[in-house]
Amino acid sequence: MIIAYDVSQIRLQRAGIGRLAAMQLQGLLASEGRHTYILHGWSPELDVEMIRSFIRPNVRLSIARLPGTVKRVYWNYLRMPPIQTLIGQFDVFHSAEPLLPPIGNKKAIISFNDSAYYKFPQFYNKTTARKWDYLYRRALRRADAVTVLSENTRSDLIEMMNFPPEKIHVVRPPTDPIFSAAEKPEEEARVRQKFSLPDRFMLFVGTLEPRKNIPRLVQAFEMFQETGDRSISLVIVGRRGWLYEDILKSINTSAVCKRIILLDYVADADLAALYRMAMMFVFPSLYEGHGYPVVEAMASGTPVITSNNSSLKEIGEGAAILVDAEKIDELVEAMRRLFDSEDLCKELSTKGRQRATLFSVDNAVNAILKLYDSF
Repeated sequence: MIIAYDVSQIRLQRAGIGRLAAMQLQGLLASEGRHTYILHGWSPELDVEMIRSFIRPNVRLSIARLPGTVKRVYWNYLRMPPIQTLIGQFDVFHSAEPLLPPIGNKKAIISFNDSAYYKFPQFYNKTTARKWDYLYRRALRRADAVTVLSENTRSDLIEMMNFPPEKIHVVRPPTDPIFSAAEKPEEEARVRQKFSLPDRFMLFVGTLEPRKNIPRLVQAFEMFQETGDRSISLVIVGRRGWLYEDILKSINTSAVCKRIILLDYVADADLAALYRMAMMFVFPSLYEGHGYPVVEAMASGTPVITSNNSSLKEIGEGAAILVDAEKIDELVEAMRRLFDSEDLCKELSTKGRQRATLFSVDNAVNAILKLYDSF
């Protein structure tokens, strides 16, 4: 069987979807040689060096170094010619996102990562949300199978689009082994100096966008600082997404802004060190299709505070402190509990590491191969 695997998200500065695509592909290529793969990607920001490292006797590349706008016009609007004329013949097209190029009568798998735009339209540009909804629904109607990252997203997909449950497959995303590596004092000292980090800090990692709930996190951190001698800082790591102006304002005007460190994109090696060094990881998002940073923090042995909603409850229950993301006092109390109890920190560190083992490359690869074999 020939699999056309979309590598467009495997970029130099890749986020969750890009990491997922890269790890899935690495695992697939390392595990078997029954299938042939065409790695197809469109983006001027592709990590071509990594993608070329995937080349094997059963793998060939079809890379178009063109602007994303060209891909979007071709995939989303022109819908011609069939992509086979560009990349050659294949049996299954596997997309890392809920979009598809024109593929004729070939089989298609798409990855539907979350329905945040549908459940929280107030956090998105209305025109953009309508466009996504149209394109996603069209791809879903065409898809022969859909992979989702959690049972919660599976339920969302059935509810919002009345999608046939038998076509939805939960494939837990793997977590990069870099986040479960042992402590490296020299590496952590380098990262601490690089970012001018204090001895103790709590950490947040995520794109700066409204559903991440960062203003409430900042308010909770302010209240936490008021409850006593709390010699700890808040480090926020994330690229600017959309509608981020109020987020930056909440940080810059905070009464404790001198204790808040805002970083942009951080490379994986540095990010792994940040997780290991953090006293606690706090992630009060209002909705997540998976919540990559939560599992990464758990794999690092960092005690986690996260929300009792969406997939975050699914991931964190029994291995993290769960809070109502809209109740600042619950966030403050959770911070206080971890700050004041070394025993609780150790307990959650152990439970988090155990939970993170469920999100392995082997589990993800076996689920994907089973799906390929069903065609």
